[in-house]
Amino acid sequence: MSDTTILRDLLSRHDPRAGATVSAEQRNQARINVLAAQHADAAPAGARSRWVLAFGAVAAAAGLAAVAVFNGGLGGEPAVPAAYADPPPPLNIRVDSLEDGSAMLLELAEKAEEQSPPADEGDVAT
Repeated sequence: MSDTTILRDLLSRHDPRAGATVSAEQRNQARINVLAAQHADAAPAGARSRWVLAFGAVAAAAGLAAVAVFNGGLGGEPAVPAAYADPPPPLNIRVDSLEDGSAMLLELAEKAEEQSPPADEGDVAT
């Protein structure tokens, strides 16, 4: 005995139409009714063409917006995204002009020690 048969046997006791028989004509009529109900929900031809026109208008507006963004406006030089732009020129640092920064760092550390500690969480520093 298969699982399907066992399930049908369990549920058949609760089926109000278990003893009813259906003729071939009634089956065909039920199929026709189902197909008719499926097509009744379809939109009329005029509504579908308006939908296509509205979708086309939105697509055209999106296309124009994309052209305007990537073209740098509607006329003029095309804008190049930063990722594809030329790299910046290299920094020209002369070695003879370098200074020893240790003295400046020590001075900065001394100033930091002289300051009051930061405010506790939730307090306002004055």
